[in-house]
Amino acid sequence: MDIPLALQEAQLWVRNLTSNQMADYIEKCDCSVEWGSKRKEFIEQYRGSYSKMAGEFSDKKPFQHPYYWPVFTVNRA
Repeated sequence: MDIPLALQEAQLWVRNLTSNQMADYIEKCDCSVEWGSKRKEFIEQYRGSYSKMAGEFSDKKPFQHPYYWPVFTVNRA
C-alpha cells in the first residue's frame, strides 16, 4: 500500500473511532501485553477515561477534531 494512502486510512480509522470502540481497544491491548509499572498506570488511566466516556456517550468520536491528526504525516527527506 502507498504510504500516503496508508496514513489516510489510519487517520480515517482514528477519526471515526467511537469512545466505546476505544474502550474495547484499550481493554484488548491491556490483556494482550505485559506492561511495565508506569505504562500500566498510563493504560489504567486511559481505560478509566474511555470506559466512563463510553458509558455516557458510546457513539462520541473523541478524535474527530483535526487537533489529533498531525501524527499522520510522513517526511520523505
